[in-house]
Amino acid sequence: MSYFRTCSVILECCAGFDYDHFQLARIKWRNEFQLNPGLCERYQGNLRQWFADLMRPAKAEPLAACWQVFDGQKFCDGNAVQHEVVLNLPITLIIEMGDISPGNNWEITKTLSPYPNNSTATAHGVKYSVVGHIYLSPGGHHFIARYFSAPGAKPEIFDHDGGKREGHVIL
Repeated sequence: MSYFRTCSVILECCAGFDYDHFQLARIKWRNEFQLNPGLCERYQGNLRQWFADLMRPAKAEPLAACWQVFDGQKFCDGNAVQHEVVLNLPITLIIEMGDISPGNNWEITKTLSPYPNNSTATAHGVKYSVVGHIYLSPGGHHFIARYFSAPGAKPEIFDHDGGKREGHVIL
């Protein structure tokens, strides 16, 4: 389990001559997820739908050939495909929204569920609560942050602007 990184694996599958065979190609670590205007247009700013699609195994991508080759000789003429499968989710999910522009406006919800159509995951409370937003100026020398108090406490929103009030947080 990782606090900040997501782990996925590329699973390759081939329906060969006599039997199906599989290979785990590589493990990918991702520190954060990045959004952009193209994704915003595709999902019409729906952050929940984007996140659910991200966690759903994508349609298999065909490979040029089976990987079972030795010294240029093929051992299998089967049709191979690959899938990216998410193995674990981080405890703290970081999503970079990208530049704030007219074509990059997302609907930010209170919670994000990686498996919204899975009743077991929903029953066990598998979800992320959105607890903060951090905004960075284009020059990279200034940021502001807004975040909620801890769950169970009286709901409070804190505001931090490093360029104001000598950098102190206010309620």
